Amino acid sequence: MSSSCDPFRQSHRRFIADTVLDQFSDISNQNFYLCIGKITSWGGVRGTGDTPVSALDTVTNDIDFWRGLIAAKRINRDDVSLVVPRIDWTVGEVYTAYRNTIDLFDDVSPANFYALVDEERVYVCIDNNLGSASLTPPTHTDSVVRKLADGYRWKFLYNIPESKRKFLTKSRVGSIGYMPVEYVQFLKPNDDRILQWNVQQSSVNGKMEFAYIQEAARAYWVTTPSCVLPSSSNVILTSNGPGATSVIVSSPELTPNSSLYMDMVISFDSGAGQGQRRIINSYEWLGSTAKITIDPLVIGVSGSSDPTKQTTFSIQPKITVNGDGSSYNNINNPTIKTADFRINFGGTADVTGSCNILSPRYIQSIEVVDGGQNYTFAELNITKGLTTLFPTNTPLEYSNLKNVINAVIPPVGGHGANSVRELGASTYMIVKDFDRSEGGLISVNMILDKLEY
Repeated sequence: MSSSCDPFRQSHRRFIADTVLDQFSDISNQNFYLCIGKITSWGGVRGTGDTPVSALDTVTNDIDFWRGLIAAKRINRDDVSLVVPRIDWTVGEVYTAYRNTIDLFDDVSPANFYALVDEERVYVCIDNNLGSASLTPPTHTDSVVRKLADGYRWKFLYNIPESKRKFLTKSRVGSIGYMPVEYVQFLKPNDDRILQWNVQQSSVNGKMEFAYIQEAARAYWVTTPSCVLPSSSNVILTSNGPGATSVIVSSPELTPNSSLYMDMVISFDSGAGQGQRRIINSYEWLGSTAKITIDPLVIGVSGSSDPTKQTTFSIQPKITVNGDGSSYNNINNPTIKTADFRINFGGTADVTGSCNILSPRYIQSIEVVDGGQNYTFAELNITKGLTTLFPTNTPLEYSNLKNVINAVIPPVGGHGANSVRELGASTYMIVKDFDRSEGGLISVNMILDKLEY
């Protein structure tokens, strides 16, 4: 009769590795040593038998170890480091995007969700552009998630300091390489871990860095006539300062039907006041223009004839966020008390004979305006502004946008808050060298004495 059990969870493995690592600290009452000895061949006769035998837990083996010992060198805390499998960034490789719903540390097939660039900088993959090949290596070292030309999104975690480079090993046939990882508890003078420190300090617990649309559902959802897509033809006609609660707008896409726009979001996309988003409280058609009332502006908008100053706008679907967190630093949109997302529209949809919509557009992506804070779960829903292309044929699981758009919950503390935990470090490496005779501390006579014995 045989029995089996699940392997330790990653958090348990990490706890064990951390506990062992603490034993090497300067304040620990434990001492560990690297020892050298066994100057005779494994075969028992000098010059023969060069294959080591397997270590056995026997009394004789223990006695032989101490009998053959020549010298010991203490292993210090700087000689030990937590490590994770080394994954070098390689052009053409498809990296796994971080998702809070998948097992990134599977024992059989662990995910390659992070990458080492130039043997120096480590990044976590936030999105892989629908499983595309990575073509552009990330280079940024700030705390912002960057989207590159190949569509990948990366978050910088840390650079490997000079003191840790001895723990950086290459893969060989039959073995994998490793790279060091640590949590910076405090900075020393002229510390070369300052970039990692900055990322740790700027991380926000429960801040969502990304939301994605299930690819299988993307083609079923398009914009409705209530959406006014971004365009230089959508302009604010009169200047309004901070605190204003209404704007006069002009666009060839606007219609007299006020019910189309109620509870939609007006986004100020360029010019003065760019970045502000407000829910439309009322819409009044004025003949060729319209008056839109909103919550007070934080930054004034401009009706200047100068295109570099004139504010342009779009009207977009409102995305509601239902979860256990709140807004974080949405300075342009202080009335929004939750995380905030917006739609990035894609190409024109082919809906001939399907529905009466003028130039509907697919959803390209969901972009983060404010990732919020303290979220452990979040549901994104669009109640107005999108419609299904083929309502009678839409698969049941995609009939509700709650099943289509998924917010990605970060690790505890936020991405970059603790690279040890985020990369799943549960292995430690010891690197200690003997330097010839260690400045005369290891005597040749001692070795001769052992040989005579």
